[in-house]
Amino acid sequence: ESEPGPGRALSMGQIADLYEYFQDFIVDRDMHYVANNLIKPLTRDCKKSYAELIGPKTVEWFVSHYWGQEFREFTSSLRKHAEHEGQGRA
Repeated sequence: ESEPGPGRALSMGQIADLYEYFQDFIVDRDMHYVANNLIKPLTRDCKKSYAELIGPKTVEWFVSHYWGQEFREFTSSLRKHAEHEGQGRA
């Protein structure tokens, strides 16, 4: 178990992988759908955060989100930011 903070986060690549793997289910759904139908079932038995489950990363940027935003749009925005900062799928 990792300590809360910048060392227990998801990288852009991990978020993109989540979207790409489940995109046929996510389609144009929002963050509520992703959390309730994907993240919570995946983490329920191990009682860990999604970051801890897949391997937490240390990040430079904290990103907040609007729960009603389409997950596809959120992922696209993160990709654009990562490309602008020269970080790609880091």
